[in-house]
Amino acid sequence: MMYQAIRQIQRIVFTFNYVNPKLLLIASAWAESLGNRPIEGGKSHSGFIIPGVIPGLPEIRLVDMNRITHELQSLLLDIVEKHRAFDAASDYRALANYPMFLAKSWEGLKPYVSSDDYLLFGADLKQRSIELVHDQMPFPVTLNTDYLYQFYNPGEMAGIMGVVSMFQNILPDLIIEGEFFRRMIC
Repeated sequence: MMYQAIRQIQRIVFTFNYVNPKLLLIASAWAESLGNRPIEGGKSHSGFIIPGVIPGLPEIRLVDMNRITHELQSLLLDIVEKHRAFDAASDYRALANYPMFLAKSWEGLKPYVSSDDYLLFGADLKQRSIELVHDQMPFPVTLNTDYLYQFYNPGEMAGIMGVVSMFQNILPDLIIEGEFFRRMIC
């Protein structure tokens, strides 16, 4: 039973470690384009990365915050508070299916979250994603605020830009933490 749980945790961590960098590139491309810094595209590419998750990986179940034990809810709320987030990220809600692993991992990770090194590494990941979308994207991303204002009012536009910015800022943290989890479970 323990081996099966470890294998499931490995697959969850692998999935998020595969998807989160792709999401960061998407968020950075959108943020740049919406900030009137369009992605020109046209760069040569040597392959194709399929959208989404690699076929064959299991569907990941996220815990429902209203249907978990008080202890697990407290753990997730501690994670939310440390990240100054509004909700627990999907990565954490998936790992919450394995509360002992999540609790021990968080105990080791928590002191480093928000440390100078952690913040600098996250900022570097974000900056590198911006550079990559400008320097390596084979396809253009030219969606801009002028175009979207034809369809959305200023409040809705602020919401769109806020969500894109939120993802661009939280994904570097999840990438750092995903690597921590990978090393914990290897």
